[in-house]
Amino acid sequence: MSRINGGINRYALDALDVRPDDPVLEIGFGPGDALRTLAARPGGFTVGIDPSETMVDAAAARSRALIESGRLEVGSGTVSRIPCQDARFDRALSVNTIYFWPSPEEDLREVARVLRPGARLVLAFRVQRTGAGDAAVPRQRGQTSQASLSVVQVWLEGAGFREVEVRRRKFRVYDAAVVSATKA
Repeated sequence: MSRINGGINRYALDALDVRPDDPVLEIGFGPGDALRTLAARPGGFTVGIDPSETMVDAAAARSRALIESGRLEVGSGTVSRIPCQDARFDRALSVNTIYFWPSPEEDLREVARVLRPGARLVLAFRVQRTGAGDAAVPRQRGQTSQASLSVVQVWLEGAGFREVEVRRRKFRVYDAAVVSATKA
């Protein structure tokens, strides 16, 4: 996972444009590579949530020093019910998780709840070509349709985000989109 996602994590972190004192939330941190990069910033504070207890335990073990220093918190949580107070974060990041969100439109409203006005959100994910030549979020088991990048933009705007920017990039093993937006 770390090897395959290294490039997209770096690209997403660059788009996140984190300032040293920004409190940051990572949603679905997996093995925690981007999480550790964010928490290692001088003066930085990062919270990571992941629905997998295995990933939470692994990230906690690999990041013990950052947790003990008070610069990182990791815990169990989902994008549908983020266990954090309103308007806590200046930045939020999610890489390769949107495919698993139960209701992306509602889930983005939940992400907006924990972001301060003017906060930046970055979603990074693999894309597939559709028959029309557009790019779309890959369909997961049980889903009947794909969401195009323009649909993701509509979801973000509906959740109260503006200045939506979509960047595409080809990595060695897949095509990806990095979508950034600012909370109104």
